[in-house]
Amino acid sequence: MIAMTPKMRAIVEEEIELADCARIDEGDCKGRLTVQHAYGRTIQERWMFIYICHEHHQGKRQNKRRDKYLCLMQATEKDFNKYPKHAPQWRQDKKYLITLYTI
Repeated sequence: MIAMTPKMRAIVEEEIELADCARIDEGDCKGRLTVQHAYGRTIQERWMFIYICHEHHQGKRQNKRRDKYLCLMQATEKDFNKYPKHAPQWRQDKKYLITLYTI
């Protein structure tokens, strides 16, 4: 398991105090906020994680696809361009997930 870099940990510690569950619109939020790395911990970028409650992270309301959607919606094209190896897949995922979760 790859640990969070000190820079990312400082960002998390600052933001998580004021954050709400990223999936609060779904209701049923329970437990403390946790950091969800929807695409794993290998790449340490702010847009690669979201803050969600324990119920949405590991409970019965877990939805990894929705978590990936929320992460990708934070990303810009500039973010994708930093990682040319992964960018095509992220763009494809984003396009697909927008069709699923956008009204």
